[in-house]
Amino acid sequence: MGALVALVAARVTAALKHQATVYGLMTLAALIIIFAAGYALNAGHTMLMFSFGAVTASLIITRCLVATAGVCVVASRIFANRPSATAEKLSKLASPYSAPALRLPYSRQHRRHPPLAQFVNGGLKWIVEC
Repeated sequence: MGALVALVAARVTAALKHQATVYGLMTLAALIIIFAAGYALNAGHTMLMFSFGAVTASLIITRCLVATAGVCVVASRIFANRPSATAEKLSKLASPYSAPALRLPYSRQHRRHPPLAQFVNGGLKWIVEC
């Protein structure tokens, strides 16, 4: 019995270490992206400063950041107003006599290829067949 407990403990420990490594790397990547964005803003500010002057460059960067924040706020309001798939909706079993099955937004169930994708797919099939 002790060996079974030791095996389960080892697997749980390995899974936790794996998850900690994954989330640690994702956090590190997010920090590096934030630092890179800071360097990009600094480079843009320097370029604008040589072209328009220090004050005007700062105002241009500020306006761009405020506009980006405004777009993020509008996007968050749009996403907040969408109905979410609750656990009750997802846990119901679908019977042949009930309402149609739940189609989640952004699922692959109802995604259709646009005409350009169909054209490219047909062209690729034609190239492979030749």
